[in-house]
Amino acid sequence: MLRVTQGVAGIRRWTEVRGGWPCRRLDGRLAVGFAGDICRGVEIGWAEFLATFCAQRAAFVLDDEPGSRSCFVGTPDEARRYVADMSGWVPQEASAPVAPVDSAILGPGEALAGRTARPSAGWIR
Repeated sequence: MLRVTQGVAGIRRWTEVRGGWPCRRLDGRLAVGFAGDICRGVEIGWAEFLATFCAQRAAFVLDDEPGSRSCFVGTPDEARRYVADMSGWVPQEASAPVAPVDSAILGPGEALAGRTARPSAGWIR
């Protein structure tokens, strides 16, 4: 299931459980690297990653399926577009704020398959 968070403890935990590390791409954007993936950037420490993440008020999209390493780091609007692209769902409120807690974006069975939004779920809370 795709999730969006601004909770830095959850980002670090999700990344480390999957053997990942924080990095900065050559274009300056934050990313997460994993063994075997091509990362065009440099590994950075968690202190730098989290400080930059918070200063930019970034959002982190992750797939919480066991073993999944799919993630995205960007602005809240970029995160919304990423989730929409991955799910085929166009949000009703594209400018809704992102809360600083984990928020389910798609329910079970909706991630990349059902492509049906639950109106009561909102976009990113």
